[in-house]
Amino acid sequence: MSMGGYGGVTHTGKVREHNEDSLALRPDLGLYIVADGMGGAARGDLASKIVVETLPALVEPLLVEFDHGSESTLSPFLDIKEPVVDAIKQLSIQVRDTAARHPEFQGMGSTVVLVLVRDGHVLAAHMGDSRAYALKNGELTRLTRDHSVVQFLVESGEISAKDAESHPAKNQITQCVGMEEEPLPDVMEARFQPG
Repeated sequence: MSMGGYGGVTHTGKVREHNEDSLALRPDLGLYIVADGMGGAARGDLASKIVVETLPALVEPLLVEFDHGSESTLSPFLDIKEPVVDAIKQLSIQVRDTAARHPEFQGMGSTVVLVLVRDGHVLAAHMGDSRAYALKNGELTRLTRDHSVVQFLVESGEISAKDAESHPAKNQITQCVGMEEEPLPDVMEARFQPG
């Protein structure tokens, strides 16, 4: 079953002076990555560029091994979820260590969403508030859960989803590539259905 199509574009938008978004589109691997540099931190543009240049190199060997050895009938991603999460953790540490070696990069970070597509299944791993969606019959379904202060407040019932849109902490994320604390990427899997 085919994914149907793919594409990517980034735009500076109306608020920022420069674009801190980066993409890696590798249909040959069924690998798609979006990274958004942290706008309030040093060199978010560089952090997102490191993500999309380094992560495919970390994941590609896993995919080659996976494509030749996975025998799970329940999930084509059963054997690769943990190695993908480990690759994102390794990347996060690399970005953090790069920032530590260069004082002008202090606080450098980026969100990441990695999507793998295989045999009618999709695996999404992420850190931050960049999102993965599935489109079916003209309707978008969100696949990822934001790692953000407002997401926590909504889930705990302290504010409504509507209030989150204008909350003072709406741009504060709790997970990112390059963070000082231990990185904890989330991973989820879904199955494609025709439509």
